[in-house]
Amino acid sequence: MTEEIADCFQRREPRAVVREMTEAMLMELDTRNCWTLAEALGHSRPHRLQHLLSRAAVDHDLARDRIAAWTAGELADPDAVLIVDETGDETGDEKSSTDCVGAARQYSGALGGIGLCQVAVHLTYAGRHGHALIDRALYLGAEWAADEERRLLTHVPDDVVFATKPQLAGAPLARTRDLGIPARWLAGDEVYGGKELRRTARALGFDYALAVRTDHRVDTAIGRLTVTGLATRVPKKNWMRLRTGHGLKGDRHYDWAMLDIHPDDTHDGHRPGHATVLVRRHRYTRELSFYRCHSATPDATATTACTGPPGAATTSIKPPKPTADGTTSPPLQRPDQPRCPADQGTTAAVSVVPGPPRHHEREGPDRPGPVRRGCRRLGRGRRCGPSRRPRRRAGGTGASTGRGGRCR
Repeated sequence: MTEEIADCFQRREPRAVVREMTEAMLMELDTRNCWTLAEALGHSRPHRLQHLLSRAAVDHDLARDRIAAWTAGELADPDAVLIVDETGDETGDEKSSTDCVGAARQYSGALGGIGLCQVAVHLTYAGRHGHALIDRALYLGAEWAADEERRLLTHVPDDVVFATKPQLAGAPLARTRDLGIPARWLAGDEVYGGKELRRTARALGFDYALAVRTDHRVDTAIGRLTVTGLATRVPKKNWMRLRTGHGLKGDRHYDWAMLDIHPDDTHDGHRPGHATVLVRRHRYTRELSFYRCHSATPDATATTACTGPPGAATTSIKPPKPTADGTTSPPLQRPDQPRCPADQGTTAAVSVVPGPPRHHEREGPDRPGPVRRGCRRLGRGRRCGPSRRPRRRAGGTGASTGRGGRCR
């Protein structure tokens, strides 16, 4: 990599220091700063490293583009995801004063709250072969951008003005396209779910999956609704449980549902594409998270939503299939084997459709519930329906469900 950026330095001494500093950054150290890196390299003082970072003549923009192109070449993936975030690994650097450019009391995910820090918007390239940071843009708050004295003391260029974080994210995306870096998707949190960045992504040819707030409004076939109100219309049986990664306590599983919406960020002369809202529900707390997605092909969003870590197998969400009686059956469920109400929802739907009636509501020759094999409440082969009178609890007035009671 150092050979790729050799012509970005005017002297050979900084080139040698860059190679040494890169090797030191890859060492196993508890903390990484100029003092610890200098000690690891055998230097008596950190002056050489400090001079490289503060005073050496370097073409930073050219070095950034060269490193990004080299990184993307090593991790090349046509379906790679570009992740934009202002709080990646140590993106918020804690400072002791406001003399540093952009330093102010502001929120930083690295600090876990509000503190005196610098915040930068970073762009990460993630594919099946790995992930790495490829671009950055320092966030200059409105107060800092309007302070002419501090701008003069810290040599902030005149063309650098205040810009929101979504606006800062647009420039790295454009540079990615200009460099020819292969990538298809854009992902980000709620800060970047606004219409401005979504329009920028579509103009550059990126599909996206961006988190949105709970009060975000979308256009649907039945009118304009909030994503929270839209999630309440999903039938219980139309949720799908999927693994989304591995955590400290094992695999992470969430319930998912996907709903069709109308896109609102189409440029003139562009095709509308396929817009959806992806809803994630926590298994225990039932907390909901919402993601607004858009893709050029109808099945791309569903495939990406069900993809595990890079390199894992993908699963596509299939729309409900019609049954013989004209109703619809949710995916991953046999039409002739109705689901026990005691089981949790394990299916998802591309659009909100009515599911099949519950098995205790079906009509039968003698009892309302057909035989459902493997009901975990009653055992294998037993009926899941009200077949016996509930037994009385001993010494009490309440009733408890016996072996033939309804499985709820």
